[in-house]
Amino acid sequence: MNISTLLTQTEPFSIEWNGETVTFQAYKNALTPQLSQQWVDAARKPLGLAYFAASVVESWDVDMNGEPFPPTPDNFAIIPTKFIEKMLDMVAESWTGDSGEVNASDNGSEATAK
Repeated sequence: MNISTLLTQTEPFSIEWNGETVTFQAYKNALTPQLSQQWVDAARKPLGLAYFAASVVESWDVDMNGEPFPPTPDNFAIIPTKFIEKMLDMVAESWTGDSGEVNASDNGSEATAK
């Protein structure tokens, strides 16, 4: 087994946000002790959430005024926290198989795995 291959495998997801569908690829096997520590740290440091999300999301179909907007820590740091949490809830559901992780937000958006 090649660990590099294992850690770079991705899985497709999509969420609905403000009436638009956002699709993204997340690392399928990213849940490691190191990433779990990042999650714990993110609870104490708000910008930690941006770094955590960037460690999980490989690519997405998000842009800024038609320009590329890659899923980097700096870009995650300037988008709504609830949007990031919604994405991460989808990925966490995949990692754990627990559909209870996904919570509908107040804006009526939905989350689904592809």
